[in-house]
Amino acid sequence: MRFEIQIERANTWNDVIDKIENSTNYDIIVIDPMMSGTDGVGVLETIRGMGFTNSVVALVDDTIKTTDILLSKNGFSGIITETLGVHKKTAYLIRFIRARHHTCNILEW
Repeated sequence: MRFEIQIERANTWNDVIDKIENSTNYDIIVIDPMMSGTDGVGVLETIRGMGFTNSVVALVDDTIKTTDILLSKNGFSGIITETLGVHKKTAYLIRFIRARHHTCNILEW
């Protein structure tokens, strides 16, 4: 099955909020929970509080068991490392898309 994937990039936390409020319904949001000046769990809570119910995936430099457990327990749908190649990242993200979808809208911050 072929997918058409559209990725939008947000540069700031305010961009994320604007895009969620005023844009298409994203299938997946990918965020860096360790980004300087932010609290990844707090960001996730805000996104969920805005009514976003689809997958939110954490993008991390390197995954270790404690990070995996911490992020999973706090509601992230999955965790992906920056060290994975593009094809592996794409394959990982596609598993969060329902089988009937042929397009996918991703917001990356």
